[in-house]
Amino acid sequence: KDWRKHEPKELFTAPVTRTFQKDMRLPDHIEAEASGCHALVLWLDSDREGEKISFEVMQHALPAMETSRSFQGAYRERVFRAKFSSLSPADLRQAMGKLGVPNEDEAEALEARLEIDLRLGLAFSRFQTRYFRHHFGAQFSNLVKAVNYGPCQMPTLWLCVHRHCQIEEFSPKAFWRLRVGLRTGDGLELSAEAACGQLWDKGQAQ
Repeated sequence: KDWRKHEPKELFTAPVTRTFQKDMRLPDHIEAEASGCHALVLWLDSDREGEKISFEVMQHALPAMETSRSFQGAYRERVFRAKFSSLSPADLRQAMGKLGVPNEDEAEALEARLEIDLRLGLAFSRFQTRYFRHHFGAQFSNLVKAVNYGPCQMPTLWLCVHRHCQIEEFSPKAFWRLRVGLRTGDGLELSAEAACGQLWDKGQAQ
């Protein structure tokens, strides 16, 4: 936690420790639900996050399950994966009728992305925070504790800043529209507008 003890570049190779909120007792709940069961059907989001959570659940569920039966086509002979797009009865029945297995490749792909995001975020957050503190001194330290960096945050920040600059630099420009009003002999009023829409050249409009 003391940023002075380690250089930011050390965070690219530092060991990663995974923890959970012990007061929620999630492993205990999963093990209790899995105890005595012969099969496990994982109903989680149909994306990489869902695949990763599937393997986290299996880590605690499988040791508590019964091993006396096996199921053909199941992952590790006991685990199935349900894929669904909504919670409607029809979609849930269809998912139950077409059970698959957890995708280990997608789970590992997400695990790699999360670790990259974590290492990049921590390393660059520490680097730029120390950089600004060094160059701006006490004034910077009194304003913020840290300047966070994130692979998603920075592109989003650029979009916000870019749009802000466009608004600040905007200057109104005159344009013309060609419109004409007509009245027929029997009193019917008609209006028409040039198909070209806005004209930016006054001479062309005239």
